[in-house]
Amino acid sequence: MGSFSVTLELRGQGDVNHALASRDCQAIIHYLIDAGIIDGELQPLPELLYPATPLAAVEPVTTPVGGLLVFCAMPGEHVEAGQLIAEVIDPISDTVACIHALNAGLLYARSLRRMATAGMVIAHIAGTQAYRSGYLLSP
Repeated sequence: MGSFSVTLELRGQGDVNHALASRDCQAIIHYLIDAGIIDGELQPLPELLYPATPLAAVEPVTTPVGGLLVFCAMPGEHVEAGQLIAEVIDPISDTVACIHALNAGLLYARSLRRMATAGMVIAHIAGTQAYRSGYLLSP
């Protein structure tokens, strides 16, 4: 028998509550039952909320400037190419830099930090068309 690899992450520091923990726990238990690792009653698999996409289609959204980070799109939202994702406000000059999505896709992660630095990855969008290559786990 081969091995299974599972990554549990991206729930977010702001998403800690009993209801989500219970749902996540049940999902892990159902996975272990489905994989035959533990005994239990098989449950039907839920429909995918969003189809799997290539890692090479993930857009790491970066900010060219530093400042106060204000998000204009929410995780779980489908965004279009060119859509406003965030604004970065310079606290000294009050200038606002608008950060737009380069590609359409699912906004699935965003930074918890509210002060951004120039070049910082502030969000990730799962697109459908691969456009990146090489090492894909960071920009």
